[in-house]
Formats: sequence, C-alpha cells, structure tokens
Amino acid sequence: MSDDPIKQQMRRLKERTWHILDKESFHVGEARGKATNVCDFICMDKSGYRLVKVCLQTISPVDLGRLLSFNDSRDPGTIIQIFFWKKHEHQPFFRAKLYYDRPEQPISALLQKLVK
Repeated sequence: MSDDPIKQQMRRLKERTWHILDKESFHVGEARGKATNVCDFICMDKSGYRLVKVCLQTISPVDLGRLLSFNDSRDPGTIIQIFFWKKHEHQPFFRAKLYYDRPEQPISALLQKLVK
C-alpha cells in the first residue's frame, strides 16, 4: 500500500478530530514549533492546554515515549490526549488522557494493547 492513501486517511481523521476539539474547546490550533514532532493539535479549554495526537488504530512505542517525555509546554497543567480512530468510523473508539511530563506514569491496559 502506498503512502498516499494512508496520508489521505490521516488527513481526514485530523479534520474530524479538529471538529470534535472545536466543539469542546475555546481555541484549537495545529501544533507549532517543537510540539509538531510530538502532537498534531494544541487546544485550550477550561482545564488548561491539551496536546492532542491523532492515531489510526495504534500508536508506536516511540511516539508514545515522545508524548510522555515532552516537557516544552508553558503550563504544567497540560493534558496529553490521544485520539484513536478506525477506518470509516465517525467517532474515535478510544480517547486516552495522560499527564504531561510524566514519562513513568502508569498506562491503562487498553492503551497498552494499542501500543504496537
């Protein structure tokens, strides 16, 4: 399978995620600077900032490690959220919430199953 269909699928999933975040948050923007290596979106809501990563069914251990060890946010109350999508779905099947800058935090059993 070529990269073009996968990139197109990820673009569609990111658009759907953008719409969900736009309904839930005050401000949604694409990640900029060092955050682009870690997440897809940064949004602001009542609880503070959220770093959001969009994944198609699974996340690699390397990407998860980057997310958990990222510490370049100004707000220590930042939450990391991962949206897991399946092909042709209209809603993500799992939305993991993790703590910012805690690389050794416990990972839920469901999230561990999605790390491949």
